[in-house]
Amino acid sequence: MLYFLKSRHLRSLRGVMLSAFSGGVDGVRVLAHTSRLPSLQTLGLSCSNIGDEGIKELAGSQSLTSLKTLDLQENQITDVGLFEFANSDKLPALKTLNLEECRVSQRGYLALACSLTLSRSITSFYQCELNRKSAEEHAKKHGVEVRPGMSIPEIVSAIRARRGAEHAKLMKTQS
Repeated sequence: MLYFLKSRHLRSLRGVMLSAFSGGVDGVRVLAHTSRLPSLQTLGLSCSNIGDEGIKELAGSQSLTSLKTLDLQENQITDVGLFEFANSDKLPALKTLNLEECRVSQRGYLALACSLTLSRSITSFYQCELNRKSAEEHAKKHGVEVRPGMSIPEIVSAIRARRGAEHAKLMKTQS
């Protein structure tokens, strides 16, 4: 399936574009957990039908710590997979994420934007447009007051700050 992984020249490989990749979730699992790609910075899996299980495999990867660009365009990814991805701390270098033509709703995009881990590193989203109504609903859910004139990025920042404070308080009570 992933015969190129047998090559002894992979340690310096910086990018792999596997559009219409036929390996499915099993292939993504192998890619996500191989130690043979330590320098990989770009991974393209557009049109590969990896779905929520595939993005969960990527979210749990201990091996893709150098990954900066991830193209998941036209996969069957939904909010379910994106929620787990948004809570991952395994992709610290990720800067660009393409979710164009996926099945992600405003709730999924907000979860990603308000992530305590990924949202601080990701600087470029494709097809990840947030609307004010969804941002305000998400703020209310997290007990954040939305003042008149607040922009969507300000609302997201307030939610992230609130979640960070809640997380710190939880960690303090557990220690």
